[in-house]
Amino acid sequence: MADPLYLKAPPDRKLIAIFIDHRDAFDSLRRMIVQDSQSYVSASHLDERLSVKRRDEYRNLISEIGAESITPTSMRAVRFVFTGGGLSVIGPEWFKGIEYAPEDIDRGGIVIGNLDQPRNLVEGQVYLRQIEPHWYLFLQKTD
Repeated sequence: MADPLYLKAPPDRKLIAIFIDHRDAFDSLRRMIVQDSQSYVSASHLDERLSVKRRDEYRNLISEIGAESITPTSMRAVRFVFTGGGLSVIGPEWFKGIEYAPEDIDRGGIVIGNLDQPRNLVEGQVYLRQIEPHWYLFLQKTD
């Protein structure tokens, strides 16, 4: 987990390319996690109450996009975490990925044009870069 220098942070262009190449998978996963009322999913963490077929569908789609985890952040907003890091279990941490935010909810972040220089961004904030309507790159820096 330790990566205080953001060495694992993928460049914006890489995340945008993943999104464009796998757009349908992102939409499917977004709908599934909301429909299934899941609070958190990853390839290794799937609710046993889901059918085997549904868990396989999650695993296939998560593998396709390469996200570490997927979580709803508020009503119908969904966050796809690709990487993160920090100094320690009790210190500052960060996460970077792709987020879907319906237009009728607060995006919950500061919209900027580039997330490739995370060291220059203030801790305790969520930063967003819009990639198309309702879809954003995000960088969350917690303090």
